[in-house]
Amino acid sequence: MTSNPAPSRRFRGSQRGRRHVTSDPETWNRFARSRAFQEDPSPLLYALERHAGDLLPFAECLFAVGQTFAEELAEASQDFATSISGDARHLVPLMLRLYDETQTRDPQLHQRCLDLWDRLLERRVGAAMGLTRELDRL
Repeated sequence: MTSNPAPSRRFRGSQRGRRHVTSDPETWNRFARSRAFQEDPSPLLYALERHAGDLLPFAECLFAVGQTFAEELAEASQDFATSISGDARHLVPLMLRLYDETQTRDPQLHQRCLDLWDRLLERRVGAAMGLTRELDRL
């Protein structure tokens, strides 16, 4: 076994219930673009969700996650019989956190958040559609 296991192995090796981001953002960027992520995105999403610090260092990772949901996982995210639809629900709050963080700190990333949101809506990714309906009711 190597001294630098794949991100999914780091999660499996962590203490039960204590999933967190333990690696450099570039490692997670690669994982977010991998087939392993497409098969089970939940460990990364849960880790980012529980990350108490800024998500800005993980912006590229979140964009990769969003792009994967908008492309390879779009259809599965609409099927409530799959775990992917549940995983898609974790993406929306993460994107909103990143959007808030970038608002005054990085206008280019802020715009990329909006562009990704548009793409998720265009592809009818389940969670994005549901949140948009909720926002319309406010």
